[in-house]
Amino acid sequence: MAHSILTIMYHMIKRREPRRELGPLYCEQRRRVTVARQTIRKLESSGYKVSIEDVAS
Repeated sequence: MAHSILTIMYHMIKRREPRRELGPLYCEQRRRVTVARQTIRKLESSGYKVSIEDVAS
């Protein structure tokens, strides 16, 4: 855990970036994108042509 924090701080200082609050849904949104990419990759490796579009919720 300490290594992760130090790595983050190093990059923030190096790039002179202020700390950003990513929000409560950040991890959920990243997970959703990751699952979509993995699923598309699996389908394409099985010989399917895949296209997706976002649905307004």
